[in-house]
Amino acid sequence: MSDAPLPVLHLIWGLEMGGAQKIIAAIARHSPAGAFRHGVVSFHGDGPARPEIEAAGCAAALLNKRRGFDPAMPGALRRLTAGFPRGIMHAHDFTGAFWGRLALRGSPGWRLAVTDHLASQALCAWKRLVYAMVLRRADMVMALGNATLARLRAWGVADGRLALAPIGPDLPPPAPGARAALRHELRLEPGRVLALTCARLEAQKNLFWWLDLALRADPRLAFAIAGEGRQALELGRRIRAAGAGERVRMLGLRRDVGNLLAAADIYVLPSAFEELPVSVLEAMAAGLPIVAAPAGELPGLVAGEGDPAGFIIPLSQPARWLDSLAALASDPAARGRLGARGREIVSRRFDAAQNAAELARIYARVMARPKGRA
Repeated sequence: MSDAPLPVLHLIWGLEMGGAQKIIAAIARHSPAGAFRHGVVSFHGDGPARPEIEAAGCAAALLNKRRGFDPAMPGALRRLTAGFPRGIMHAHDFTGAFWGRLALRGSPGWRLAVTDHLASQALCAWKRLVYAMVLRRADMVMALGNATLARLRAWGVADGRLALAPIGPDLPPPAPGARAALRHELRLEPGRVLALTCARLEAQKNLFWWLDLALRADPRLAFAIAGEGRQALELGRRIRAAGAGERVRMLGLRRDVGNLLAAADIYVLPSAFEELPVSVLEAMAAGLPIVAAPAGELPGLVAGEGDPAGFIIPLSQPARWLDSLAALASDPAARGRLGARGREIVSRRFDAAQNAAELARIYARVMARPKGRA
């Protein structure tokens, strides 16, 4: 077997700032030295996540897929593998899995691995059918949690091709003085408790529900949301209409998430659905208590391991959300206790370097067995 680094092409819809893009950067950054040659293929051109991914040593190839079925995509992917008789295409969404499967037909030395970040929940009915067929034929399918594993088994993915995806937060430490500097930037008076959300501004995240909560919350609380997306304009309009610009702040796209977390006191995520959101792992690693909806793996992560790291509350109970936020606003010791528990959970279960080593072992198992065998 050659000692040359094994090429791994990460396939993804686009390079917006999201959890999957952060995971790709962490994989490249922490992979065993000399073992892999990572690259990322974006089917929809450039995006703000590209600098972080390329800084991690993962070169980006930017495709411009046409809307709908684009027959040029399989050939474009095969050209990227030219000169490499063996390797792995690691898809991170439906788009990557579908086109990766088509591109690798007739490529005996290459394997298809798929990490299901959200697609098995978020796709429309016909795409779920296609996705299930692709996953049943993939060489490895990785889920972010046990609920997704069960869903993939129900779709007919063989146990021998299933694994839990090893992921972990990988934020640099905050800059010295970041908390004071960011709180000054946000014009937060002493004693104000900052509830932070970092998210794509899309319907999945329940942003208008979040805004209504913020407008009714304990006056000691200020709210801030970092991110961009299709609901940004409407969310900003509603904040201005409510005259709440001093209490509810939109921060736009931020690359200094570690500094934002250092400035915050509570992390809030009212998503309608998730798998295992990287933003919550980052907040827990930063020592913030979590207040979140019971989406995906969050109940087990935040409240399912003995002492909780925060509150998991159904969206149908906004009064409990308000009470929990008020309790945290009035009790710094409770915030510290819950935050310390979250930091301990993440350090034990989601170490980025250890998880990259585990992924390397998964890649090795995939390459060692005949293509298409469980």
